[in-house]
Amino acid sequence: MLCFPVLLSYTQIYTSFPFYKMPTPYFPNTHPNATFVLMSFSKHSTIEKKHTQNKRKHISDQAKPFVRTVLPIACGASHTAWQIAISEVQRQAIYADPKWNNGNPSPDDPPLAGLSVARQIGMVSYRTSMGYEKKFGRKVRNAATDDDAPPPSYGSQAPWEVKSYLIYQGTKFLSRFDPVTYIKLTEQMDTHDVGRNRGGKEKALRNVHIPALVLGIDSDVLYPLHEQKELVSLFPNAELKVIHSEAGHDGFLLEQDQVASYITGFLEAHD
Repeated sequence: MLCFPVLLSYTQIYTSFPFYKMPTPYFPNTHPNATFVLMSFSKHSTIEKKHTQNKRKHISDQAKPFVRTVLPIACGASHTAWQIAISEVQRQAIYADPKWNNGNPSPDDPPLAGLSVARQIGMVSYRTSMGYEKKFGRKVRNAATDDDAPPPSYGSQAPWEVKSYLIYQGTKFLSRFDPVTYIKLTEQMDTHDVGRNRGGKEKALRNVHIPALVLGIDSDVLYPLHEQKELVSLFPNAELKVIHSEAGHDGFLLEQDQVASYITGFLEAHD
């Protein structure tokens, strides 16, 4: 079935790296760069046998028995060069950690410093310049006023609030993810292309006749709004709703009132 999510299952990741003892799997509800599809299921509890056996049927025929609507949120039809580039820089941060050991990391001493930096890179890509400026500006950690801003001589030791935030996010991430999983996950996300083996994205999406609601964020620099507009232009039965936010890609998490309103209205209309 044509699908937007590109998250690997734990089994797939583990079997790709049999030499590496994976920790207890943890997949947060929202992973950096993750593509979301929310589906409204019909009352059918099983898939008709004829549909499961006939793999040549296109997506609309396959989906009808159990999917009524599709909701891609802040994503595109395929991973672009921009998104692949960001993922590659994140992976390079892990590769640069000496503990990566040329692709043979020790399960007892993995390259966590590199993973922390990779997460910090992600945290920048999920937000926006205006969002960071509004939240942090040139604030200094534990400073009473902006007049206490450090002089240029502080260099890399300047206790900027934004620096503290990124380090905190990178460190916190280490308790939930491991480097090998992160690398394999981002590699798989880079392969995301709904048109692969389906005659291209135009042909693939033209076959999705169920109603679609596409949500995009006007400040998203990671998955820009033009990608959601493209989806709407290719789906035969789709509408676009724009989430207004200064938070960038993370707007789909932070602007919950807007997201909930759009999704609720759409699902009620197609109940």
